[in-house]
Amino acid sequence: MWPLPPSIDEDACFSHIPVHQDVDGLVPNSTIKPVIVDAVLALLNSRGVEIEGRDVVILGRSKITGSPLSSALSNMGGTV
Repeated sequence: MWPLPPSIDEDACFSHIPVHQDVDGLVPNSTIKPVIVDAVLALLNSRGVEIEGRDVVILGRSKITGSPLSSALSNMGGTV
């Protein structure tokens, strides 16, 4: 998917994906959480990692990994 050529507007491109076909949560204002977020949370949960009150470092802020994971961990009480 990335990187797109500089001549292509990424947001405009993703806004043409029908919401019911957006499996990655890339459509603007999508309510779908990318599956990688669920995978990371499942891994942390399986290892007994408690997020609340912890400092969390995420490298990268991509729309499919870093940003949604940051939001999810912040909502769980972590400081990202």
